[in-house]
Amino acid sequence: MDLAKLVICMIAFLIISTTGSAEWKDTTTKTAEVTAGDEAYLESGVKTDLVVDAQNPGVLKSKTTSTYLTGKDIYSANLASTEDFTVTDENGVVHNYATATKQYITLPGSSAQSDKGYDIDMAGYTFYDFADGYNIMPELSFGMSITDLVRGDSGLSDLDFSADDSPSDLINKFMESFGESGLGGSIDSFLEPNNLMYGAEFERPNSESKNGVTCNWGDSQKVSIDYAWLNGIGG
Repeated sequence: MDLAKLVICMIAFLIISTTGSAEWKDTTTKTAEVTAGDEAYLESGVKTDLVVDAQNPGVLKSKTTSTYLTGKDIYSANLASTEDFTVTDENGVVHNYATATKQYITLPGSSAQSDKGYDIDMAGYTFYDFADGYNIMPELSFGMSITDLVRGDSGLSDLDFSADDSPSDLINKFMESFGESGLGGSIDSFLEPNNLMYGAEFERPNSESKNGVTCNWGDSQKVSIDYAWLNGIGG
């Protein structure tokens, strides 16, 4: 089996200015990386949606950004993105929202009879709701689905979590997806040769500044799960 590493990097830069109200600037980067088999296919990208007030185009109502990775014959995948979104409101206050997200997974061979990889879809989302003003924290979330083409099993199809979930929430969701109902039957037979690993992490530092005075706040989280840990839990 020949393995190839595919790396795609994309930078999207967007500046939108308005007069008489808010001004905003948006920079987004995305990195997608996979290790794949001979029949590999990879597509990835960034989508951004800015919604302004219909009556006052200078008022920003919301912003949604999604990064995605779709691949076939995949053994490992990594999807990461960063955003630097700055809004200067009508009072001259500069609101800066900087986010960084990463989701990755390493999978074993899909069966003892085949060296084919998996179909995999990964996505990351950020959402900014300015309905009540610009003093907000962006919402972050992740999603992933995996299909084993050889066995026809689908697992992790509902693996999704947000930055508001605790590490134990993510671990529980992962265990449920890879349990009896996830990726088909016994977790021990699926996990040979025991190299399953999954991780997700985020940062979202915020700041506001005016007249040389800046206030900073935010949060971050890193969670990783590997088979050695899961095997220990199972006894």
